[in-house]
Amino acid sequence: MLKGYIIITVLLAIDFCLYVFIGVSLSGQLSDKILFWIWLIMTIIVVIKFFTYKKWLKWYLGIVGAFIILSVIPMGMPFFALIEFATNTSFERRIEDYRLRDGEAGLIDQTSIIKVVRNMGIIEIEFDEIEFDNDTKNYSLFDVGGIRLLKEKDDMFFEFEISNETVTKKIGNNRSNYML
Repeated sequence: MLKGYIIITVLLAIDFCLYVFIGVSLSGQLSDKILFWIWLIMTIIVVIKFFTYKKWLKWYLGIVGAFIILSVIPMGMPFFALIEFATNTSFERRIEDYRLRDGEAGLIDQTSIIKVVRNMGIIEIEFDEIEFDNDTKNYSLFDVGGIRLLKEKDDMFFEFEISNETVTKKIGNNRSNYML
């Protein structure tokens, strides 16, 4: 049980670091969330099972608790980002090897963006973000009728059909140039 928990903890830490620093995560929308929830449930079980026997567990629990408390101090941003990560399921569409999903520019900034994620087997890379430059409305994937991927030499474009209007957006590799 304890070895399995350590393995899940290490996998979650590696997944988190890869996503934060180079935009690489496990393939699919739910795989990261499932890994997190398995870790959280196993943490509760390990704490209940070993709390009275292991001195290191009390230190570990204190460190995790300190990180949670410290994440709330700067306006709660890291804490709320964790909560949003664990509970948010966004609308998404798949086009060839790409997954487009609704997102926001940040926790405070409610500007609607579409994140382009490239599937590369068991991992995927956050490839680009598309923001609609429209003063009247922020469009989301829910508003889009149809999407086509257009390729020209070294350039790629997504063509969106939004309320009887066609909008073409060029995508590039803004996040992980060295990975693709």
